Amino acid sequence: MESGNKSIYLDIYHERKIHYEFLKLYLVRENSVETKAPDEPMPPHSHPR
Repeated sequence: MESGNKSIYLDIYHERKIHYEFLKLYLVRENSVETKAPDEPMPPHSHPR
C-alpha cells in the first residue's frame, strides 16, 4: 500500500485454481496517525441471562 501499511489476504489453491480472498485487515505502521490517536471506549457488553 502507498502508506506503507500491509494488507492481509488468503491465497487459496483449490482444484488447480488460485483464488485470493482479501480480508480487509491491515498491519498499520506504529508511527502512523492511526496508531497515535486515542482509542474510543468500547460500549458495555450485555450478557444474556
